[in-house]
Amino acid sequence: MKKQPNVLFIIADQQRADHVGCMGNEVVRTPNIDAVAQGGTIFGNAWVSNPVCMPNRSTIMTGRMPTAHGVIFNDRTLDWGSNTFVRQFRQAGYRTGLIGKSHLQHGMSKNSVVPFRGQAAYATAHPEGWDQIEDFERYMDSVPSPVEDFYGFNHIELSIDHGARLTGHHLQWALENGANKEDVFVEYDETAPGKNRSEHWWQIYQPPYDPKFHSTNFVTERTIDFITNANSAGEPWFAWCSFPDPHHPMTPPGEWFHRHAAKDMVLPESRVDTLDDAPKHLRLNRQTHPSEQRNWVAPCGYGSDELLREAIAATYGMVEMIDDGVGRVTKQLEALGIAEDTIIVYTSDHGDMMGDHGLFLKGFMHYAGLCKYPWLSKFLMSHRYVQTS
Repeated sequence: MKKQPNVLFIIADQQRADHVGCMGNEVVRTPNIDAVAQGGTIFGNAWVSNPVCMPNRSTIMTGRMPTAHGVIFNDRTLDWGSNTFVRQFRQAGYRTGLIGKSHLQHGMSKNSVVPFRGQAAYATAHPEGWDQIEDFERYMDSVPSPVEDFYGFNHIELSIDHGARLTGHHLQWALENGANKEDVFVEYDETAPGKNRSEHWWQIYQPPYDPKFHSTNFVTERTIDFITNANSAGEPWFAWCSFPDPHHPMTPPGEWFHRHAAKDMVLPESRVDTLDDAPKHLRLNRQTHPSEQRNWVAPCGYGSDELLREAIAATYGMVEMIDDGVGRVTKQLEALGIAEDTIIVYTSDHGDMMGDHGLFLKGFMHYAGLCKYPWLSKFLMSHRYVQTS
């Protein structure tokens, strides 16, 4: 009986479908992501079930719509007993690993909503602490005991936050490798240490630390380690390789910050859309400057042409750093001689308005820039495999 294929599932955060070279972008350079589509499939008409992180991530994990799995916003945790497709991989004998951002739990989103002041509608039978695994406070001093089953994953290494703020396993890994805690555990405001900060919006800047400490490198290195160990053990594996970028704050480190000049960025023509035919709330959102929006799920206007150019340039830098990480992981597959035995998927959880129709970031706005996302699959030699049970 032929062996089971490995599966490398790569997911970025808040990456538009048109922020990939093979999906039509002629500026951003993504040769390694494009290679996933070569000989594979570009799903050019993939749309989210919900244009916000947690609902769509939970849909990917469960195959169910938000109204069915219950996560309809970034204000609640996916039920601990949900039957995810990862649990089915594990039941089939796979080693399953989540490296990077999870966001299946409410931990990192607590600053995006008003805390619930009432009581729950029903009591849960789940063990105490089941919904606190992604709380960054648990990882500040040391790494807690491993979780034996995190929605089907038997191994997790979390990078919980965004931008230049390091938390979770990521923080402890960076400190062990020589990072300065004052540089990597920072507040989400203009006091965060950095260079080349935009005068238009504090969330665009170059972090002060070495790029090796950035989330993209953490996810890349730890994914390579997970794959290498599983291969050495002779086990089929499923790796959820989850990059927190290119979500705002837009903080590509080192050389990646300078990959593109803001002055060269082409702006969307629809940024001057008056939204006369749009719902009133979108016109109100557009009046909010990015510097005045709430931390995470808060649609707003694009601010100015200068701000938008800087945001696009920084975003492209983050995407290209991710592409470099994808290349490093796929080269390891080749070095181990398992590239032809591995199915690869590249996707995101949703897009970003990025100035389309005068809007910025994300939220409940049903435009293509936000709701259409990249989905590329490479089914190398997958026809060779049959079920082993």
